[in-house]
Amino acid sequence: MVEEKLNPISLDDFHNYSKKHLPKMVYEYYAHGANNNETIEQNLKSYLKYRIRPRVMRDVSQVDTSVEVFGHTLPIPVGIAPVAMQKMAHLSGEIGMAKGVYKKEFCSASMFGTLMIVSSFSTSNLEDIARENPDAFLMFQLYIRDNLELTKSMIKSAEKNGFKGIVLTVDTPLVGKRVSDKKNNFQLPKSLKIETLEIDDDSDSDSDSDSDDSTITNISMATVRSEVIDEPKENLIDGLSHGMNTHLTWDVIKELKKITSLPIILKGILTEEDAELAVQNGADAIIVSNHGGRQLDTVCTTIEALPE
Repeated sequence: MVEEKLNPISLDDFHNYSKKHLPKMVYEYYAHGANNNETIEQNLKSYLKYRIRPRVMRDVSQVDTSVEVFGHTLPIPVGIAPVAMQKMAHLSGEIGMAKGVYKKEFCSASMFGTLMIVSSFSTSNLEDIARENPDAFLMFQLYIRDNLELTKSMIKSAEKNGFKGIVLTVDTPLVGKRVSDKKNNFQLPKSLKIETLEIDDDSDSDSDSDSDDSTITNISMATVRSEVIDEPKENLIDGLSHGMNTHLTWDVIKELKKITSLPIILKGILTEEDAELAVQNGADAIIVSNHGGRQLDTVCTTIEALPE
C-alpha cells in the first residue's frame, strides 16, 4: 500500500485530511459547533458579504504588517486562539503548536513570533510548553472554576512560566450544547489527560507509578485512535461544565487583579454595551468572539459585531 503523503496547501486541505484520518469522535469535537452549527457556518459565510478594495501603484518592496500588543511586536495581526486537548490530533499537542509559531525551522517567516493563547483544557502542562518555547509570547485562557484553589493554581502557574496575560472566557457559564459530542459520548482517550486541571501535588509522585497511564512516553497516535472507554460515562464536555462558576459578574475582574499583575483580557464580547462595561470595570483588553460557534448557536458572527 502506498502511504498517502500529507502536502497541504490550504486550510481546506488540512480540514479534509483531518476528516479522513482522525477518529469520528475527535474530528467532530474539533469541527462541529453548538446545536445545529448555524453560527459556525455563518462565521465563514459572513465574510463573503465583504469585498476587498485593492489600491494599486504603491511601493510594496518593504511591507510592515506588524502590530504591538502589550509592548510585544507581533509580525502580523493574527494569533493562535485557544484550542483544547490538542494531543488528540497529534502527540506534540500544544507544545508542537507553540513550536510551529516560535521555532523558525517549523513556521513561516510571516507567522514567526506571533501570539499563542493556551487553553484551560490543555493536554500539555504550562511548564513544558514554556520550557520548549522560551521566547514565546504566550497567554493563558482561563475559565473561572467553582474550585477557587484550582483557578488560583492555574493563574500562578501561568505567571511562573512567563505567560504574558490571562484571557478570561466570559461566554461560558455553562458549556454549549454540543450535539455531536453528546451523540458520540465524547471522552478524552485514556492515555491523555487535561494537564492544566491538575493541582501540583508532589506528596505521592513516587507511588503507584506503574498505574499511571497519563504519560505519553510509550504511546503513539495509533494508541490514542484505538482507545475506547471501558464503561459508558457522562460525556466529557458535560462533565467539565459541572465545574464552571455560574455566578460571574463584572466584579471578577477586580478579584483577578488581586491575584495577578498580568493583563486581564476578556474573551467572548459581542456587543457595544459589554465592551463599554469591560473597560469601565478594568479589563485591559477584549477579544470579540462567539467561541467559534461552539457555545451559543445563532448569535451574531464576530465580523458582524465589530462595527459596534
